[in-house]
Amino acid sequence: MTENVSSDFELIQIDDAMEVENNCSNNQIDEFYVQIKNKWKDIEDDFRCCNNRCINTKKPFGVCIEGNGYINLINKEIIKYYNCVEGKGINDLAFVTAKYKFYKTEDFINYSLFYFEIKYTKIGEGNSERIDIDFGLRNRDPPDGLKCKYEIGLNIFSENIFYIMEYNYKEYKLDNFSWNNGDIFGCGLIYPPTKINEFPYIFFTQNGQIIGKAILLKDNFDCFHPYIGLANCCLVEANFGNDLGNKPFIYNFKKHPVLNEFYED
Repeated sequence: MTENVSSDFELIQIDDAMEVENNCSNNQIDEFYVQIKNKWKDIEDDFRCCNNRCINTKKPFGVCIEGNGYINLINKEIIKYYNCVEGKGINDLAFVTAKYKFYKTEDFINYSLFYFEIKYTKIGEGNSERIDIDFGLRNRDPPDGLKCKYEIGLNIFSENIFYIMEYNYKEYKLDNFSWNNGDIFGCGLIYPPTKINEFPYIFFTQNGQIIGKAILLKDNFDCFHPYIGLANCCLVEANFGNDLGNKPFIYNFKKHPVLNEFYED
């Protein structure tokens, strides 16, 4: 196991399937949920509250001295965004990534599922022209620099699923999409078995149901960080699957199908 990955992880079988031979041919293939106990950690410096960096990874809570709106990391799973001082500052966009990556499992004969959820609660009407929340997965160049190389996310207010690779951006509008305060959204990553000629993919859920289509990862990156971006007064509570016995996912990952519908390039 790579040193950057939490040592506290577990494989949970998703369904009962026939035994799979090493060549993975003519057999049903098992799926396993990879449980990695995670937490919010890195506040990205490219999207700071102000030049003073009042709130940062080492000091994840406080007030911006310029009066700008920004996030506070309340604990390992909860983020609260505080709006700016009216008439003084602006609501700055803030990004946070989780501590541990989702890694492709080497020499694995089954599908691997990584997954996390967030509960989004908007607080008040706010005083910002910028109302934004997006979350998902991003790949960053080692050694975990702050520049995003590959990002796939769900933007709730813009009602789209998008991906960014370097400077290329594409978005896919979600048909008949609506949401309510307190909805629970999820993001999953599937890595295929090592010996199967398939690409990994990312999908999104809302209140336990898959929404839209999946994004096929043709560049086949080996690892992704969970992330979230916020720019309005809200409370976000993540469920990284740290205690599924007492705090299960809304989405029933044990019945997750291998998806075959993807957005076209």
